Amino acid sequence: QFLIQNCFALTVYKIQVIILLKVSFTLDGNIFSPGQVYVTLSRCSTWDNINISHLVRSAFMTDPNVVLEYQRL
Repeated sequence: QFLIQNCFALTVYKIQVIILLKVSFTLDGNIFSPGQVYVTLSRCSTWDNINISHLVRSAFMTDPNVVLEYQRL
């Protein structure tokens, strides 16, 4: 016998308005927009329930307009 558990995938766009109990994702070269990592990390209710399966530094992108605004301030 095999233990079967329901699971599904959501896009970052779809999870912007919900809180998830557990989050599992990959931070790799497929991140294509600034803010995607923040949205993904901020949707989980606790840090203990976040699973990052692959981490690439280039996945963390900053919006150039945000950088300019912080420099202006």
